[in-house]
Amino acid sequence: MVKQIINYINKNQKLLILPIFFIANKLGIDLPFLFLLGTWASGGNMNNSREVLGGAGTQTAGLYFGGKIPGGESQQTTTEEYNGASWASGGSLSTARSYTTGAGTQTAGLAITGSYSTTSEEYGGTSWASGGTLTTGVIGGASGGTQTSAFAVCGYNSGAKNRTEEYNGTSWSSGGNSSEGRWNLAACGASSSAGLNFGGSPDGNTKRTLTEEYNGTAWSTGGSMATASIYLAGAGTQTAGLRIGGSGGTTNTDSSEYNGTAWSGSDSLIQNTGGSSGNIGTTTAGLNCGGFSTAANLTQEYLAALTFVPKIMGF
Repeated sequence: MVKQIINYINKNQKLLILPIFFIANKLGIDLPFLFLLGTWASGGNMNNSREVLGGAGTQTAGLYFGGKIPGGESQQTTTEEYNGASWASGGSLSTARSYTTGAGTQTAGLAITGSYSTTSEEYGGTSWASGGTLTTGVIGGASGGTQTSAFAVCGYNSGAKNRTEEYNGTSWSSGGNSSEGRWNLAACGASSSAGLNFGGSPDGNTKRTLTEEYNGTAWSTGGSMATASIYLAGAGTQTAGLRIGGSGGTTNTDSSEYNGTAWSGSDSLIQNTGGSSGNIGTTTAGLNCGGFSTAANLTQEYLAALTFVPKIMGF
């Protein structure tokens, strides 16, 4: 019951703003400082357990696809759609793929490479259709953007790749290379000209804190993460990014936010999510599902929690 109450409060924070100000006013407390601090809460479980899957969409209109069944190596074509409370089956991918990435929305999604495939697929809210063909098929790459303006960066295929490819809704073309080839990194971004990538490994063992920002032509170095990590997930944009879980620190439940310059810590995940979905939601309403864990059907929602510092505390 306590957990249910906490989840309810987290999901309905906007409804609590006015009561907080009303009570503060009655107590004679001025609230000059109001800011948002993220917190994680449980969402509706996936119908299928998956790891190294792709994702797209928002917290209330999410999409996951592909991946593999935990403990197995068989790539999957499964797609599920999230409505903010529960998951329902969607149209199956044409090509089974794991270690895949995504971009876009629930009704205009994009599945990118994975399982060394050079194919991409576009989702229209019901079924998948063939998209443009990439130059390089990889596993463990990262991506961001929309169905008509996306980027795919790095990945593994006979070694770490530093390549970037850009999608215009029809075809893929070469973009500026990352400063270092890595795989099992994360990325996010609003378009092919405003991307962010972070973490990953150049050799499968060494973990990176590296963050890079993309302007549609070249990558430049951004603020480093506090913890080197692989198998992490990302969400949001270049100036408001969210780093989720991963492997490589003292804990695999870390999350942090990027403001366009530096990373800052945020609330811990309910459970480790290395190898989980990325590119779902924002820094104020994120979504993460699946991953390497004993509960690989777990869904976790990231929400902006209301916090204040009253003047009576001397600020």
